[in-house]
Amino acid sequence: MVYWRDQNLGEAASDWINRLWIARPYFDGLIAKLSSVDERILEEVAAGSFIYSALLLVEGIGLCRRKRWAEFMTVGITGSLLPVEFYELFHHLTTVGVIITLVNVAIVWYLVVQIMHDRRKGSDLPTPCAKGSPGHH
Repeated sequence: MVYWRDQNLGEAASDWINRLWIARPYFDGLIAKLSSVDERILEEVAAGSFIYSALLLVEGIGLCRRKRWAEFMTVGITGSLLPVEFYELFHHLTTVGVIITLVNVAIVWYLVVQIMHDRRKGSDLPTPCAKGSPGHH
């Protein structure tokens, strides 16, 4: 498995999960499935996770600095996940899945409306460290 600081993380995770009594069969099944995953697939998932994390980091920095492009990036990233949700609903329709998808559609819709509204008003986003603001040094 995976080692960190001379500890077998698989054994550590297994010990931790054994102490849990909630959803034990779920965790056992998850660990069994993860143990049989091909290494190439794990590398692809890791690369995808790294890229997605980098995008979220850039997005977060942009939003923190109140950049207009970061708002568009937020809509793009959030909206890009909707096809996956629709695919899942098509193959496995659940009440929770429908609610989550509707909430995410509403969030994307709200973000688009806000961006369009701000654009029509011509409002410029203030920077958090503008001269005279509390965060400016």
